[in-house]
Amino acid sequence: MHLSLYEEGNDASELREAIADFDELLGTVSIDTYNEEKGLLLMGLGKAYGHLSVHEDGESNRARAVKYYKEALAIYGNDANTEQTGIIRREIEGLMGDIDIDAEGIDLEMAIGTLNEAALHYDPELFPENYISVHRKLGVAYKKLASDKDIIVNINHAIESFNTAREASRKIGDKDGFAALSKNIAELYTEIAELRGGLEDHKLALTYYKEALEIYTADEHPELYGEIKKAMGIAYGTMAESEDREDNFALEIDCYKDAINVYGNGQFGDEYANLTKRMGSVYGMLGQAKDELGDSAEAVEHYLKALDYFDPDQFPNDYAYYKKELGMLYYRMASNTELVANSRKALQACNDAMQVYELNDNTDGIAETKSLLEEIYGKLGEHTVENDSEAEYVYTEILKRRSPDCRPEEQM
Repeated sequence: MHLSLYEEGNDASELREAIADFDELLGTVSIDTYNEEKGLLLMGLGKAYGHLSVHEDGESNRARAVKYYKEALAIYGNDANTEQTGIIRREIEGLMGDIDIDAEGIDLEMAIGTLNEAALHYDPELFPENYISVHRKLGVAYKKLASDKDIIVNINHAIESFNTAREASRKIGDKDGFAALSKNIAELYTEIAELRGGLEDHKLALTYYKEALEIYTADEHPELYGEIKKAMGIAYGTMAESEDREDNFALEIDCYKDAINVYGNGQFGDEYANLTKRMGSVYGMLGQAKDELGDSAEAVEHYLKALDYFDPDQFPNDYAYYKKELGMLYYRMASNTELVANSRKALQACNDAMQVYELNDNTDGIAETKSLLEEIYGKLGEHTVENDSEAEYVYTEILKRRSPDCRPEEQM
């Protein structure tokens, strides 16, 4: 007989033989027999199937183990203070909570069912770490399941599970756990926001990101701090499309600046370059917004800031695009004030753009910039300039743009 199975060193054949012995004995126990004998046999079956799950049919044998432990628990009662009940509950909790959510080919719905049942057996006051672990695993499982079906429903289940684990982490003072779970929840709210375009979901994501940053400081967790600040910046930028445009753009810029401060030390690959490009794009959008509102001075300021972040070697198309936009803005400004001075600035910006477009064979950029240059020179040619030196400059530039056979001095 194999009635003592408290070591995990038994091989599969020994465990199967023990299970057969326990089953045989269990069949001889009458209903009137003292219940403790039956309880011990059921515990033995639970233990044997639990150890067998390590060798084969892991989930199935784990489920069988839990089934027999529950039957034993029904015999001994649910009083957590009795020795046998305490042993059984710990075994059930261990079996049901010990699921590898990342295991290849795992049945997520079955795992979720098992984990949900395990959660009922864990007392957060008595076993807080296990309680947190099960709910964290539930969150991960629901998140994975959301990629296959019922995406919004399962993401909400994941958020609920992570939140339960998060609050339990807060109670026991697990700051790192609390921060990690806050970040998990924020990422899920961001995913929902992208799916249904809700501002409230972005705002909830920002709330949880901010709580994570109470632990993930720039000094102690620079990579996580930078990652969260970047995500917050993206959220503010998305919100800017719908409300409080300038305020949200300003908050987006502040977040990117904070992230750049930690990514600028060269430890984090391409993140610094990615963020500088985002910064430039935000300033560029602010410039366009100000331009649309007719605030030319601020538009120029934002375009110039955008260009500070676009290195022409690293981001040639972005650099040339905003140079061209700046040139166009100066050209429009020239219609209202300081025609020659603003036209010169427009020409300089467009020529800078043209140089980069030509170096990178950007045919569309070249065509657009060439057209704009022709407009600027044409406008200058129509203008009567009182100052002789300005007149000389204007006409010299016009002649530079004309083909040789169109120049008046060559036609004489």
